[in-house]
Amino acid sequence: MPKKNKKEETITITRSMVWKGAAGILALLLIISVLTGGFKIGTGKSQDNTAPTPQPTQPTQPTQPTEYTSSIDDDPSKGSTSAKVVIIEWGDFQCPYCSRFYSETLPSIQQNYISTGKIRFVYRD
Repeated sequence: MPKKNKKEETITITRSMVWKGAAGILALLLIISVLTGGFKIGTGKSQDNTAPTPQPTQPTQPTQPTEYTSSIDDDPSKGSTSAKVVIIEWGDFQCPYCSRFYSETLPSIQQNYISTGKIRFVYRD
């Protein structure tokens, strides 16, 4: 069997080729950075990402409570009929938010205000 001659090829990389490749890569990165605003060059303004401070406005005068009248004769209610404050609650038995109010909020109102006679609680649907 005859032997095949293997021809070995070598590639020689010179120092100047390495420097040219590195310079090309750095130039490409510089161009990409400038195009995407990486250095924020040329604006002359500081880049401050804070919200502007709101200017003070004239202070508002507190409003006086408004008294409303409503008929609550035939509506179910809890609490003293002589209470100075009456809360009228409009609700729906099928509403999930109303259900949440009655299970989470009303017990606290019952304990702190209705039972002590501070308010009268009236329900309307």
